Amino acid sequence: MNAVVGVDSKVLLDLQSKLTLETAPGRLLQAFEYVVRNARQAVEHESAITVSSRDEGDEVVVRVEDKGVGIPPEVLPKIFQPYFTTKDARQGTGLGLNIVQRLVKEGGGVLHVDTRPGEGTAFTIYLPAATVVK
Repeated sequence: MNAVVGVDSKVLLDLQSKLTLETAPGRLLQAFEYVVRNARQAVEHESAITVSSRDEGDEVVVRVEDKGVGIPPEVLPKIFQPYFTTKDARQGTGLGLNIVQRLVKEGGGVLHVDTRPGEGTAFTIYLPAATVVK
């Protein structure tokens, strides 16, 4: 995790989910990594990023929340567009959130973003749980 958020950042984990996901773990890990990396870039070093999971019916809900700068209303409609970025070229290509959206959709899930400029952003991913055959 240090490679994603940096050694001086805090990530708080609240993992409550007991269900298994049907999605390919490597692809899912890539999606989570991009969301956490974006959160890290939005917060000050002292601020923590919270990653939580819970079961909701037959879905696993994963939420990555930061107390960073938030996403301005004029930028929000563009964040999933390929190559859209508010960062300079050394910090990103503008593909991260586009890839996250694609990976979540391919896994049968849904991605929501809630943001308040000046207060922070939360990305919530809803993914179907694996069917258990008895």
